[in-house]
Amino acid sequence: MVEVSKKFYVVDCIRTNNFSDNLVVQKIGNLWQKVSVKIPNGVKKYGTRL
Repeated sequence: MVEVSKKFYVVDCIRTNNFSDNLVVQKIGNLWQKVSVKIPNGVKKYGTRL
């Protein structure tokens, strides 16, 4: 077995509501565009609910 050390960083966040926010897709898309320039190419990127 190989142990892999991983680090996770919170780059940015937004607050949305999937049920009542008509702009939820636009807000999440804008967030990904904004943070993509901060993360080097080749690095895995994940989105999650907090």
